[in-house]
Amino acid sequence: MDRQEWARQLHLSNFINTYYQYRDLLSCKNVKKVLIIGPGQGLSTVLLRWRDYEVITLDIDDTFKPDYLGSVHDMHMFENAQFDAVICSHVLEHLAEPYLDTSLKEIARIGRYALIYLPIAGRHFQARLKGDVKGL
Repeated sequence: MDRQEWARQLHLSNFINTYYQYRDLLSCKNVKKVLIIGPGQGLSTVLLRWRDYEVITLDIDDTFKPDYLGSVHDMHMFENAQFDAVICSHVLEHLAEPYLDTSLKEIARIGRYALIYLPIAGRHFQARLKGDVKGL
């Protein structure tokens, strides 16, 4: 697949995912600073900045022009609880299993709230992790 071409495309699913992210973020208390892991075409980034959130992006692919280039399983560049919320949409399903636990620990370490979205048989699924999650 041509990543440059894909990066320029928007589909209905992009708008639906952005809606869920914004809706779910509103249910979190006192959120101002948000990290979006895997911002894709950037629709969520634009919407959240428009709604006055301070948004930082992280992606493994510089095609999407993230603020930080890196992987979800190694976010050493961020401090503990640096973000009020971390949004990770349609990212974790691309990881090999050994990286999943590390990624979840990193997300929980850097954010007070975590909004994680995975494609599961065409249904909307969300998980919320608190920063004090034990046993991951």
